[in-house]
Amino acid sequence: MPISKPLAMMIERLVRLGTGLAYVIIAARYLEPEAFGLVAFSQAVVLMLNSLAGLGMETQLPKMLMRRRNQRNVLLSALVPRIFTGLCAICFLLLVVSALDLPESRTIAIMAPILVFGTFTLYEQVLLAGLRQDRIALARLSVGLPFFALKCAAIIQTGDIRWVAAAIMLESVAAFFLTRRFALRITGPERGPLPSARAMKVLLRRSLPLALAGSTLMLFAYTDQILLRWFRGPAEVGEYVLGVRFTEAWISLVAAFALAMTPAIIRDHDATRGRAGDARMLRFSMEIAVVGSVLFLVLCFLLAPWALRVLVGDKLEGAGAVAQIYCLIAPLAAMRLVSGKWFIAQNLNRALAQRAAVGLVINVAVGLVLIPWLGGIGAAISTVVAYLFVGLLADLLHPASRNMIAVKLAALLPRETLRLLAERRAKGG
Repeated sequence: MPISKPLAMMIERLVRLGTGLAYVIIAARYLEPEAFGLVAFSQAVVLMLNSLAGLGMETQLPKMLMRRRNQRNVLLSALVPRIFTGLCAICFLLLVVSALDLPESRTIAIMAPILVFGTFTLYEQVLLAGLRQDRIALARLSVGLPFFALKCAAIIQTGDIRWVAAAIMLESVAAFFLTRRFALRITGPERGPLPSARAMKVLLRRSLPLALAGSTLMLFAYTDQILLRWFRGPAEVGEYVLGVRFTEAWISLVAAFALAMTPAIIRDHDATRGRAGDARMLRFSMEIAVVGSVLFLVLCFLLAPWALRVLVGDKLEGAGAVAQIYCLIAPLAAMRLVSGKWFIAQNLNRALAQRAAVGLVINVAVGLVLIPWLGGIGAAISTVVAYLFVGLLADLLHPASRNMIAVKLAALLPRETLRLLAERRAKGG
């Protein structure tokens, strides 16, 4: 029996989450705590800039690609400014690290090309809009598995974080070329005239408000790592990263589920004319994500300290407490990830940007108070407080999003899921 395309993405994400968690555990076991913290901090700096350089286009692009015939023009309208901002970000990053001369400056410089080759995520949106989630899964696995082995070999054989940084950078290069090859089968070759300035202006006007909203959780985690490095040193960054990555395994799975359901949610929005209470696929997606996240929260809170002690030892003993606190955001992240697809279909880009910006301010403000005192635990608490606002309370601030609170809270009881299963069983009978 052939595997459905959304299921292919879920299987891919499960495999990639397993290898990602295994990579973090191997790095934590074989590297010294300071070295593990330095490579984690370097990756956080580069990926935070990469998220900002994306200008929010990854979240806006699927809707535009699905609703316009000339997909090649839409893709080029996104690629041109994205590559330009990536090059500017590389120049800025290299100037800053050369001026500061930090212990991780070389590692950051090695990873800098990710800021350009990270554009492979735009090609993934082309495949998503073309309902080719299976191609996304194939590209990610074809790149992820060999480079997982390469990164682990660099850690075990050399223990040099510069080789690890080079493997991380080359992984983004390989992902760029393979994903581009798959995407161009849908849009046609990129040769030809560039899109008009007007086309790029339209895309940027819709996408820029999402520059923060598209990567809210990642930006929270990255800013926390920067504050930890500033106040407490690289060893505590390592503890925080290990605890967060252990917890983010589930959250990333929910993100993959929300991404796979994006076309169905957009069609549901158009069919119901934006009435969230009548949107069955929205409620079904919300219920699956939220109920699963609550179950994960309970398991993680009970088992995280013991599991991390068994996997890594006592070198980063604070990671278990970080994971116990950080897992509290799981249902809130699920609510935000699924509802975010609906809000984008409603063109609530500015509202999403505002709540993400306020959430980032809350995260930094609480972190400045708690991180010098509690270290990684304070960073985890600041993220939970910020996500309580971003994932739930912020819906009260905009009239068009207030009805979403009822959908989110109702998802704790999976009535729509049970109804859909009963209907399918009745049809099968």
